Amino acid sequence: MNFYETTFICVPEIEEIKLSELIEKVSSIIKQNNGEIVSVQQWGKKKLAYPIKHKKEGVYVHIEFKSDTAKFISNIEQILRVNEMVIRFLTIKDNKRLKHLIMEKKIQEEAKKEETKEGEIKEVETKEEAKEEVKKDDETATS
Repeated sequence: MNFYETTFICVPEIEEIKLSELIEKVSSIIKQNNGEIVSVQQWGKKKLAYPIKHKKEGVYVHIEFKSDTAKFISNIEQILRVNEMVIRFLTIKDNKRLKHLIMEKKIQEEAKKEETKEGEIKEVETKEEAKEEVKKDDETATS
């Protein structure tokens, strides 16, 4: 499973309904191709570092998703390329996030192994303590 991020910038005068439709269209393509949406963030209207298509501001949208295949990403980019409301877009494969996820899983597995080992040691100690208590009870009963 690979992680991907798509960020696109729309013209500042885009209507909220049109923006929602565009986000839904991109999300549906991801879901249709067995991808999973991790997060959708609307960063809102921000000033651009330099004018793009004679615009000084843009509405930013960031979508994080994971998928086994990257074949449908060209479909997403085609939709963004053709849409007049989109002035810039970028899709990247997020290898750092994948490595971080793998490391977290390894740490969790090691922690579970240690818990299991500690649990076995405590059980042994508890059995030994139980035997000692039985001996003490026997000694007090005989005296």
